[in-house]
Amino acid sequence: MNKRLISFLLCLMMLLSLALPCFATEDTETGEEAEVLTPDLKLRSAEDFLKFAENCRLDSYSTDLVVSLEENIDLSGLNFDGIPMFCGTFLGNGNTISGLSITAEGSALGLFRYLTETALVQELNVVGTVAPGGSRSQVGGIVGHNSGILRDCGFNGSVSGSEQVGGLAGVNTITGLIENCLIQGEIFGSHSVGGAAGDNSGVIRDTTNRSQINITAQQNTVRISDITLDTLTNSEAANTVTDIGGIAGKSTGVVRGCTNLANVGYRHIGYNIGGIVGTQSGYIVDSHNYGQIHGRKEVGGIVGQMEPATLIEYTQDTLQILQNQLGTMTGMVNKASSNAQTNASQIAGQIGVLRDKAETASDAVKSLFKGEIPDADAITAARNTLSSTIASMPATMNGITAAAKTTLNGLSSDLQA
Repeated sequence: MNKRLISFLLCLMMLLSLALPCFATEDTETGEEAEVLTPDLKLRSAEDFLKFAENCRLDSYSTDLVVSLEENIDLSGLNFDGIPMFCGTFLGNGNTISGLSITAEGSALGLFRYLTETALVQELNVVGTVAPGGSRSQVGGIVGHNSGILRDCGFNGSVSGSEQVGGLAGVNTITGLIENCLIQGEIFGSHSVGGAAGDNSGVIRDTTNRSQINITAQQNTVRISDITLDTLTNSEAANTVTDIGGIAGKSTGVVRGCTNLANVGYRHIGYNIGGIVGTQSGYIVDSHNYGQIHGRKEVGGIVGQMEPATLIEYTQDTLQILQNQLGTMTGMVNKASSNAQTNASQIAGQIGVLRDKAETASDAVKSLFKGEIPDADAITAARNTLSSTIASMPATMNGITAAAKTTLNGLSSDLQA
């Protein structure tokens, strides 16, 4: 082969390499180019993973961080209590983290304890057990408290807790999105228990549950330590399981295109048991249940109890006024809580519930106030959560006022203000 031909072939190879895209792939559904992220950190061993988890104790560590799981990792026999906080992007690449075993006491527990609004976890499979002690609230197979995105993920194993217990997430907040995920294994808890999420205020979409939920008598036992002020004030019977669903235990958000293929509940035990959602005041669209559903009261193939909801349309001026008023209200409630702490612990607890509702409403307003949001389901979830929260506030206020009259006259005047 002569030198001219060799030179020509080399030039042709260089031109072809330049023509090939090295930074993007085409999204087959939209036809648009999808960005391929360059990882800042590659995890190839359990040692790598544990070091990464330890570094996530600082919120700033994972901000804008892109992590890529390059190999399957087995955590069996290792001391691991969950990644404390994650704010970046975690690319699972279809790999599996197995041997997960979380038994520490506390709340907001899972492979990740907290995922923030900026967090994305995709194409990650998790196998193991999450069975904490102590308060045992906000317990999930992948995340305890989710404000970010879980996409194309799977969990296979056992999850148990007290309240807000889910196969993927204990709590899915207003900004949380769970999409195209699969849950397998078994899940059980006392209040707000679901295949995907225990308590959903955001969006759960195109997700399938194959995990059995509270299907034995033993799994439907409520411990005295599991009974909290919230369960006392919101449940018909605090000493029995409530709000159990194939996809979500409770939902004020959006559940769209989801499927439950497993059994939910045990015969003659529990209130508000549903094939898709136990108690819902949000939206359920194009979702199907194929499992057997059992309970004592308020039992349904799709929904156990569907609560009435008020639909309110907000203009920008109304949102501005509402945002200011909710800020003022939060400050006044904090003042009332301070006055009550030294005189009435019961009232302080109820005020805490009211404060949480005010903050939830405020978060929903902020979500709507950002302007146009591309995801229509996220808008619907935020608006419905805001409406539902505001509608529930008067009943809580009435209960606080009634208790205050018998314990502290000064607190009553604070609340009336």
